[in-house]
Amino acid sequence: MTQNKYRLIYLMPQKLIDNLRSINPYDPLVLIYDSYKELMEHVLRFITEEPHEKPETIDRLTRFFVGLTAALNKDTVMSRTYRRWFPLIQFLISSTGARLGRINEKIITGILRKYKEVCGIDTIFDPGATLERIFEKLGIHIKSRKQIDVAFIQQNTLKILEIRASSLTGGKTGEESLLDKLRLLLKWLGSEEFVQGLKDLRGIEYIIAILFNEKGEFANPKIHSDVNSRLKDITEYLIEHIHGQIKDLVEKKGWHIRYPTSMDEKALRSAIQQNNFRGRIRLRHSSTGLEFQIGFSYGDVLGEDLGLGAETFKKEIENIENMAVDDYWLTFSIVMHEIEIYNQFGVSNAKIVYELIHQDLENTLSNVVSSSSVQITTDIYGVIESLWDQLNKAVDDLIFKVLKEARSRNISLQLLETNDMVKQCEYLKQLIFMLLIYEKALHTHRLAKPLI
Repeated sequence: MTQNKYRLIYLMPQKLIDNLRSINPYDPLVLIYDSYKELMEHVLRFITEEPHEKPETIDRLTRFFVGLTAALNKDTVMSRTYRRWFPLIQFLISSTGARLGRINEKIITGILRKYKEVCGIDTIFDPGATLERIFEKLGIHIKSRKQIDVAFIQQNTLKILEIRASSLTGGKTGEESLLDKLRLLLKWLGSEEFVQGLKDLRGIEYIIAILFNEKGEFANPKIHSDVNSRLKDITEYLIEHIHGQIKDLVEKKGWHIRYPTSMDEKALRSAIQQNNFRGRIRLRHSSTGLEFQIGFSYGDVLGEDLGLGAETFKKEIENIENMAVDDYWLTFSIVMHEIEIYNQFGVSNAKIVYELIHQDLENTLSNVVSSSSVQITTDIYGVIESLWDQLNKAVDDLIFKVLKEARSRNISLQLLETNDMVKQCEYLKQLIFMLLIYEKALHTHRLAKPLI
């Protein structure tokens, strides 16, 4: 009946999610499910009768900063909508970092787990593992709470990756963070006890990687001037500050420089920037043979540094994008629109439709996505896709029922400001999916209040 197929991971059976998690805790669908489940109850609460904090009780400066003062001075549908949304806006402002944190690092770690055996990887650390945790695994006891984006041991080489999502991210603060960790490593490498403790390692690589250019394409400094400029800036900053430590390692701490042959700043910069920023500064410890490398990577070739091949990595990222699910945008958009409807007419479509098909919603959850009816196979994604097909068919059927019931009871639905029935039905389908999320939340006790 409708043109679009909607994919909502939150509506999938828990045992399917648990099965995906057991295979790879950083599976993209698991990551979305976990973050959405945490945020969903805060979003849906705004179309329930649960009491909300009154805007007038918020301190004056906070009201001013987020535009609430201006909204309180106007009496329009949208200003009333914003006032109702304010507690959620406040929640998002205070927790955006935690909500979106380390998504790139988790995705890359998930890809590494998938190809662990192929790539000869022995150990993969959790995203954001501290240097203390990483070296503890190697039998070295140090104190440092500094976190590393991605770290793994591959063929007796510890690879430390610091990830920058694009050429636009990081800035001065990001450069300082990169420097702090690199200087700490160089300091430890100047300790004979530290180096001798790493006898089971062949080397350590410190790699700074930029994933995308400013347009979202896989970064390549040869063809993207913004990436080239960013890498040059990072090079200048790092070499300026670590040149003295490298010189100290070579002259006093038992290391020799393999590349470049000179230790002056110009030579070190050139070493990293050569071959389209694929060069490395290479040091070797005289007595143990331990190697230490500093270099760059970027989206177009990062797969090579991970050990799975450049094209394989890019294909994995593209496959992840093809998994796009609708949970976030659909819930936010429908809830916001329904709050606007409530402010205009005193009752939301959500409440009306829910009362018309409450039992059907419960039956749909029970029949289509109940754990007892799902058979786990090796093709978990295939099972999920099949359930999404069934769910969309069930919701299409419910559209007919809602329209029929509303007509028989002479109920007027204020869906969209259009007479186009195709668009009206599409919105109704989205609304019913949101109500399925609400119904599941009721059953899992994440929500307990009726709709407005």
